[in-house]
Order: sequence, then structure tokens, then C-alpha cells
Amino acid sequence: MNMSTEIGIMLIYALLILSVCFLGKWLLKPGKLLLKFVLNSLAGGLLLLLVNAAGTFFGFHIPLNFLSILTVGILGLPGLLLLLLI
Repeated sequence: MNMSTEIGIMLIYALLILSVCFLGKWLLKPGKLLLKFVLNSLAGGLLLLLVNAAGTFFGFHIPLNFLSILTVGILGLPGLLLLLLI
């Protein structure tokens, strides 16, 4: 092998490594978004449990179902206030 083919092969390897890095970052973005969504929904469910525990003293209860957890998980505190107003 001469020097020009070795340099060409090294350049191809470098481009492949860079493309794998960029592709990996691009593919991980939806996963991070899904993880954030799941964590927010879990936090929303826990917040609803706390509100329901405090609500026993005041005489109200928010049903703990998929839609209410999703509402609080997506909207956060405004979602909880929305459920309290409904």
C-alpha cells in the first residue's frame, strides 16, 4: 500500500466515525423526549396522590386515571389546577 491509499482509508474511517456519532445523537433525541414525558407523567401521578391525600380533609377527590395523570404530566401545575377547577 502506498501513502495515498492509507490516508484515504483513514479519512473514510474518520468520516464513518463522525457519521455514527451524529446519527447516534439524532436517534437519541426522541428517546430523551419520551423519557421526559414518562418522568413528567410519573411526577404528575405522585402529585395527584398528594392532592388526593390532602383532599380528604376538604372533601374532594380527583380520580387517578390515565387521562388525569397525562394532563398533569404534560401541563404540570397548570394541569393540576385545571383538574381542581373541573
